[in-house]
Amino acid sequence: MIGVINGQEFGEATLNTSVLQEARSGTTTIQSSISHIPANVGPLMRILIVAINPIYWALAGENGEALNGHSLTGGSFQEESHVEFATGELLTMTQVARGLDPDGLLLLDVMVNGIIPESLADADLQVQDFQERYVQMGPGQLFVDSTQPFLQGGLPTFLRCNRSIQYDAARGLQPQLVQHLQASAVSTAFDPEAEALHFQLTTALQAEENEVGCPEGFELDPQGAFCIDRDECSDGPSPCSHFCHNAPGRFSCSCPAGFTLAWNSRDCKDVDECAWDAHLCQDGQRCVNLLGSYHCLPYCGPGFRVAADGAGCEDVNECLEQLDECHYNQICENTPGGHRCSCPRGYRSQGPRLPCLDINECLQLPRACVFQCHNLQGSYRCLCPPGQTLLPDGKACTPVVRNGQNVTTISRRGPFAPWLQARTPIPGGSYHTWVSFRLGPVSLSSMGRAWCPPGFIRQNGICTDLDECQVRNLCQHACRNTEGSYQCLCPAGYRLLPSGKNCQDINECEEDGVECGPSQMCFNTRGSYQCVDTPCPTTYRQGPSPGTCFRRCSQ
Repeated sequence: MIGVINGQEFGEATLNTSVLQEARSGTTTIQSSISHIPANVGPLMRILIVAINPIYWALAGENGEALNGHSLTGGSFQEESHVEFATGELLTMTQVARGLDPDGLLLLDVMVNGIIPESLADADLQVQDFQERYVQMGPGQLFVDSTQPFLQGGLPTFLRCNRSIQYDAARGLQPQLVQHLQASAVSTAFDPEAEALHFQLTTALQAEENEVGCPEGFELDPQGAFCIDRDECSDGPSPCSHFCHNAPGRFSCSCPAGFTLAWNSRDCKDVDECAWDAHLCQDGQRCVNLLGSYHCLPYCGPGFRVAADGAGCEDVNECLEQLDECHYNQICENTPGGHRCSCPRGYRSQGPRLPCLDINECLQLPRACVFQCHNLQGSYRCLCPPGQTLLPDGKACTPVVRNGQNVTTISRRGPFAPWLQARTPIPGGSYHTWVSFRLGPVSLSSMGRAWCPPGFIRQNGICTDLDECQVRNLCQHACRNTEGSYQCLCPAGYRLLPSGKNCQDINECEEDGVECGPSQMCFNTRGSYQCVDTPCPTTYRQGPSPGTCFRRCSQ
């Protein structure tokens, strides 16, 4: 025996085996010793009971019509073995039986190359009983597969071994297409001082009388003489959700990077890299699991979120995205990492989420007006006595003289002439009250009161429009001034709330009945929507409604 295991090459090792045949029970007990095994390799090789497979198959106890390897081949054959551990390590062996020497000894050469899990070196190993299946796949051709369970530190695990055997076709066939080998009482040990590896097991070979045809994973060839592999990966729908790999008598599934096989060994599920490795990201970053991958993002404090480029943090505009943070008649002002709820000019706050109350400026000191104050919602208006008009400061009054008379003159353009009321003096000391409803320029002389309607201010004796949009944060999004008033506007995909100030996202998927394409679902986004592909896995079919998938039934 020669080979390389885990990169460690060992020279020629000598294998000696003694055989005890028990005719009564139809079993054979085999004791093998492999000497000159280096101490850094020997503990790993304790699990390689398959290394002496040519011996325990060639000399297995025969039951019924079963033929062991020596009876079938005359002791001359070649095996190619592939061993796969549960953790993915692979190992190959070439085993050549060269028949009997003049003394009747079976000559066997073994070459080993591959990886054995390092965790097995120091572990307490207990190899369990196992079975092997020998399938006739052609003249002089056998395929052998087995799963060999063992305990590693008391925990169950396994290795899988597939072998192809070639021998002289003139020697004939197995008595049946399939024979079964049972191995029991298996023990392994390594003696570091003697550098010797010891194996012991009891084997029996039999052909099931009631077994007709080929085992699962195989099918009869067109002539019905041998078993051939059935390619499950290409025969009908793939049994795997992603990648299918055919092998003699079986198939295996695999997944793309970032995924792993689910419990059924067919479907793939996402690997949460962030849960497996706490050191994937640098200090000051957090790991975010993605479908099939992960992303390292910076830690962002309250009121901030990761920017679109993933490189830093950006402020969250609570006024746009959390529309109930302030009362409907409060003004929401975004701040770095937070927001403020304030009241418009002329109102006072009662506290968070409570409505703003009007401030009666007419009751405050110092007095807001020189002569008379008239309170309005959110504002006030100063009035003057007859024959006087407001100064530009809007608080004090001054007499108006025109054509030698004291008059009060107000001029207004637009639809608000009904507001303009005055009294005209009549000879004899009385007054006549009249109201003008004319549109267009209005000139009014009066000895009575004079003021401007809401939404206007008096400048130089003329009522002019007040641009309310100059008031900071009057609207959540945008403000458009109108004559005598203003209007709050919302961006596309939003609607104005009854408050007339705040905006609310429109759920187009529900309200507009958006119909996306096949295998798509409608997802609402801020100010818009998206049709997202939601295809079903390979082994499922599309349901009648978006987002539903049904497993294909085999019957």
